[in-house]
Amino acid sequence: MVIAYHSVFTTYGTWLPNDPRGSFSKAVYNAELAALGPILYGRQLPQPQPAVMRRFHTMARPCLARAPVFINEDTRLLVAAGFREAIGRLGIVVHECAIMNNHVHLLVQRSLTASNMS
Repeated sequence: MVIAYHSVFTTYGTWLPNDPRGSFSKAVYNAELAALGPILYGRQLPQPQPAVMRRFHTMARPCLARAPVFINEDTRLLVAAGFREAIGRLGIVVHECAIMNNHVHLLVQRSLTASNMS
């Protein structure tokens, strides 16, 4: 029985579809980015060395429409406020929220309505 969902949101340009760390993407829609390598589906073990990641991001940066987005101490409060507003509007229960520098984790309780449908 599912009681909650763990959702992960990445920020723009920080975890790409063909990232050497792996991804759950099924396609790369940017031809320049696709030329950098294939999609490695799922988390790759072992994880690539930092030099491999630096090289990939250096080559990928010119393929992006804008600079990658990172969350800092100033923007973290804005992100939190946005989540608070959306959670209030939707009436969902969030048990945990971690706003990291390049991604967010949310642990969202499954709604009673959804659990009655299964």
